[in-house]
Amino acid sequence: MNLPTRANNNLIHLSCSKGGAALPEFRSLLDIHAVSHAFRLLASHDPSISGVAAESLRSVVRKKLLRDPTSGDCCDFLNGKKDGDFTRESGDISTQWSRARHAHQRLTSALKFEWLFVEGTGYHLNIYRSPNPVCVSPSSAGLVVRILRDEMESHFISQLAALVDQGKTIQVFSSHPASNHFLQAGDYTRVKKFMSIVVNGGALMATWANSDFDQNYGGYGQAPPPVDQWSL
Repeated sequence: MNLPTRANNNLIHLSCSKGGAALPEFRSLLDIHAVSHAFRLLASHDPSISGVAAESLRSVVRKKLLRDPTSGDCCDFLNGKKDGDFTRESGDISTQWSRARHAHQRLTSALKFEWLFVEGTGYHLNIYRSPNPVCVSPSSAGLVVRILRDEMESHFISQLAALVDQGKTIQVFSSHPASNHFLQAGDYTRVKKFMSIVVNGGALMATWANSDFDQNYGGYGQAPPPVDQWSL
């Protein structure tokens, strides 16, 4: 990817349109799918599936609390609550619900979301997406993976943008889907918005250089002209 040795590893996890290599961060991806799988079971349109899933969840929480759980208790369990009645170790084997609980605990270091139960409609996921939070209802369960993956990518970008020596560059090349200057093939280089990196006082600053050409590369138009014809 032609990256400097001090480049942050999060770069490779960004999509190509954001300047990365589209290589998922597999631990987070596994956790996202664990949460999504649990939610889709509880939100199934087949009453027999959602009923069995809900009863299975209550059974796991019952072993944790040593009493019949409420729907709120089940949400607290999935949200990774550790105080109060949840301080007790259940000693149970791994289940779909315990995996979803642990996945939530790991993901909350980067994402903010929670389970909740709404009478009459069932389990929901509140995803505190910036700037517009979203509440995923059972009928929209198929969107959970996409929303959480998008939020994870936004988290990576915000971490990269906060870096002192690379942040400005990250903000620039992630602002347009054709502004990728790190892939060796140059498949996403946009000529009109060519980015030059200027070293000034030890800090990297990203500046835009104007071009008379309007060609794009890699799905955004024709290939760029030879370098000696660029007008910067």
